[in-house]
Amino acid sequence: MDDREPGAGPVHPYAWGKLDQALARLSSDSGADALAKVRQWRDVVAGIAEGRVVVGSRVPVAGVPAWVTPEVAHGGFATGALLAEVAPTDTELAAVGDTPGSTARERVNLWHLGDEGQARLLAALAEGRYRVEVPEDAALAVVALLFARGHDAEAVGLVAELVPFLHRLRFTPLPAPVVRTSGTAVRLRTAADVAHTLRHVQVPGPIAAMRATLGVWTPLYDRLVALWCETVDGPLPTLDAGAVVGGWPATRSRPGWAEERARWIADFDAARREYGFTGRHSHPRSNFARLREALLRTPDPAGLDRRELGWVRRALANTTAKNGVPGSAARDRLRAVQAEVVAAPTRAAVAHVVARRVERLPGESGIAVLEPLLVEVRAGEGDAPEGTPVPDTVAGKLERALEAPIDELVRRGVIGSAETLAAVLPQLTARMTAASFTDPVAAGVHEALYLAFRRRRGLLLLDLGRVSEAHVRDSRAGAAPDGTGQRHRYNTGTGTSTPHRQEPPRSRLSSNGLPKHDLAHQVRFEELPWARALEVFRAPGPDHKAAALRVLGESVLLTLTAFPHTITPNPLVAEFAVLAKRAGLRLPLVEEVAADIFERTFTAKWRAAATVASTVMADTLYARYYDLPPASYWDTPPPKRERWRGREEPDPFTALCERRTREAANDGDDTAGNGAMLEQSQILTTHNLAVLVDALHLDDRVRELAPDLAARTLRWVVRELAPRTVSHHACLIQAKNAAYAWRQAIFLMSFCDPETQERLVTATAVAGSDLAGRLDNAVAGLRHAVQGGRFSVDGFAPDGRSRRFLGWTRGQHWATTPPG
Repeated sequence: MDDREPGAGPVHPYAWGKLDQALARLSSDSGADALAKVRQWRDVVAGIAEGRVVVGSRVPVAGVPAWVTPEVAHGGFATGALLAEVAPTDTELAAVGDTPGSTARERVNLWHLGDEGQARLLAALAEGRYRVEVPEDAALAVVALLFARGHDAEAVGLVAELVPFLHRLRFTPLPAPVVRTSGTAVRLRTAADVAHTLRHVQVPGPIAAMRATLGVWTPLYDRLVALWCETVDGPLPTLDAGAVVGGWPATRSRPGWAEERARWIADFDAARREYGFTGRHSHPRSNFARLREALLRTPDPAGLDRRELGWVRRALANTTAKNGVPGSAARDRLRAVQAEVVAAPTRAAVAHVVARRVERLPGESGIAVLEPLLVEVRAGEGDAPEGTPVPDTVAGKLERALEAPIDELVRRGVIGSAETLAAVLPQLTARMTAASFTDPVAAGVHEALYLAFRRRRGLLLLDLGRVSEAHVRDSRAGAAPDGTGQRHRYNTGTGTSTPHRQEPPRSRLSSNGLPKHDLAHQVRFEELPWARALEVFRAPGPDHKAAALRVLGESVLLTLTAFPHTITPNPLVAEFAVLAKRAGLRLPLVEEVAADIFERTFTAKWRAAATVASTVMADTLYARYYDLPPASYWDTPPPKRERWRGREEPDPFTALCERRTREAANDGDDTAGNGAMLEQSQILTTHNLAVLVDALHLDDRVRELAPDLAARTLRWVVRELAPRTVSHHACLIQAKNAAYAWRQAIFLMSFCDPETQERLVTATAVAGSDLAGRLDNAVAGLRHAVQGGRFSVDGFAPDGRSRRFLGWTRGQHWATTPPG
């Protein structure tokens, strides 16, 4: 890649590293997943190097608008591929006949714009026989609905936006008999997903090797020993104080011995082809190997020399002394026990039985009732014996497709994190946002479209400058993003594009005097042209605000009670924002920003959230511990804007965050400094907790739950800090997660009375006593704040020992380092 052509851009080092990792994995795992990873990161690297992909842009692929769904690798890197750019199936092509078009995909899309195609789309929509995998799949379905319901102008306008891509992208839904869930039930996986997972459950390698040894190689070994024993005249060889005693092999002949030898060799070769000959029996000095080599050497044992026969005699003596002679009671008892082990059903065999049961259900739906799928194995159902129970591990995989209310899935452990909750909440949001549609068919399309959009992976956004309409328009027309006809080249050092350097982020004052930055953002649902077109079906009357408010409140409480130690992940913030909008609330919900791409500026909603936090948390433990400014601080109009540190002076919120980072000795512009600044933004805003509790009037409910939730969270902090690690990166993650959970606990403790707060501090001190003193100063600092004290600007109490617990610091974090 060092010989790039002019115009190619330098490849981001992260992409190089991921490609190296994928190639390294491929050397030990040549499976489909490993190959797919290599292909994906190879495409990322090639796309950046050739200028087809722009790292950090919300329009990363040249020549396509933002609404097109790109393939996105881990970390938000676009590969240059488009998920809707797939070849038509034979079934699709058979239906379109001789419809003209420049490509096969264009022929299919144009056919669906004709009368016959429109009729087929409408029938599929009415009967629910469709599936939307990526958002583009719903585009022509929306066109068909618009035409059918008399919205011709909107349909024509939508077609005009799709025309430039009819030759490339699939704009039609996939056929599927989908059973759509209604009400409050959600699912994490579909039945088809779970069946696929169960089908691929395998016997672990060591267990498979043990079963092959006991079920295949041991019987072959016994036959081999018996063959050689038949050639001994007199007592069989055995051991006496380590010396071999007894008769010698090849001293007796038996009719048919040669034919039995040939059958054994054939059976051995067949077993080796099927199972491979590995393990202890295959060792060249094993009894098995010595007897087999001697058997292969000649069809007549008498043809072996004295030395070779001596090794055979020694091998026979070893096995008869250890396990008994063939046919003896001792040897038969041992083999019976081993046969029982082999006959026992494996977890994989039962999983395959359950997979066949699940495959009889509609694949794109969930599972309403688990019990019929969890009964004991019946006769003829598979390799598992009749009456075998379904193990808990298989039942756990099955539960991932269970359709049930969210709180039930949390109770069962199916939803085990806030991130998983964020993955299922869109199902409720989709129904809520579609509930006000007057046309039930349009509501179904909207719901399927919304869920497909929420599966879209976010992009890495490095260019946080203003995204202009001209930028988007030029990209839609196929020009380079800068409108010059030249491709961007990403500069890893500055985050800018060349040859035309972009302007720094522009700021302006909104009507309330707060600075407003036009920061780049992920593509929003309403940016999809066909999503906007569907709005004509929304009723102008009641919009179900009360229902959206109820779902939002229940979801926030569930998140807080199930995962009190976790800050709200960005996907969950997005869902809360959608529900809040449907409920008629304008909430300043803030996201978690990655420290390595942060450009040290915040939009107005961070200051608005901080205003709420200062108001709600005034005179509480949280305000004392984190030294929150009073609410009046945020009423101060911003000063006259001047140059500051070589750039335009930041808004008051950004400036305050930057000043507060000095406590962590992290006031630089590197990743650690950015992380410390972002942590301060979370502290000042309580990372959405105060905004949500205040807007949804959850104060009384949180006050009731707070003692238990705070205790659970503090115990989690102790468990998080308990493991010792030598990895610097792992220590950073450990300290950050613990400090963020500590902040959540202090927020909850602020709703507790002073006696409860003291009790929680004491319990934490006791629980943390096994951490070699690493948490002592933090616990002492918490007690200091509980008793009404405050910290100095450097984060210490007057005793010089008790301190505030922050997650980001320069160098090794004190909470992960032993004293001294």
